[in-house]
Amino acid sequence: MLAAGLAFLLVGAGMQTAQTAGLALATDLASESSRPRVVALMYVMLLVGMVGSGFVFSLLLADFTHMRLIQVVQGTAVAGHAAQQRRAVEAGTARPGRGPLPSNAPPSFREAWRSFVADRRARRFLWAVALGTAAFSMQDILLEPYGGEVLKLSVGATSALTALMAAGSLVAFALAARLLSRGGDPYRVAGVRCAGRPAGFCRRDLRSAARLRRCCSPRRHPR
Repeated sequence: MLAAGLAFLLVGAGMQTAQTAGLALATDLASESSRPRVVALMYVMLLVGMVGSGFVFSLLLADFTHMRLIQVVQGTAVAGHAAQQRRAVEAGTARPGRGPLPSNAPPSFREAWRSFVADRRARRFLWAVALGTAAFSMQDILLEPYGGEVLKLSVGATSALTALMAAGSLVAFALAARLLSRGGDPYRVAGVRCAGRPAGFCRRDLRSAARLRRCCSPRRHPR
């Protein structure tokens, strides 16, 4: 159990490190005017990868065995390591050296952070992002156990749930981008998203309660 927990810890640390380094590299290589589009493209590709990998894992784990799960995990680790090594090599060739810092060097992280949080609107924005990320993470954590314990789905089917959730996020991202490009108010777009999520959760919980009631209620035997 300790080794499994350590493995999950290392996977999470490696994933976040790779995402942070990739975002920093993308913003470093892109021009200032194109950085928002580059970051949006990276997030879209992240969702596309989640959709593809979720369906692939669903197919690989359709006939679930413990040995098959170990093989899938090992293969994923090897493929991920190879992809990271290739990206590191390409990043080195794309920007082999920075050279000396220019005279108008950018401020340090501490200075930039203090300047950013000095604005009250920025602090409110950070709180909104933090709470939204926490809600998304809790939903992601509960999704597969919910599918396995409540809906009685197989391991492969619960992996498909993750792919469907990522596909829904991709559709919502495209819809929000379309509304914002037409001059939509970002606060209203975010408000509609926040109002739609509880409705989806309530509908899911009601369906689950009805299903549990049918499964747990005593059956009437004919006399």
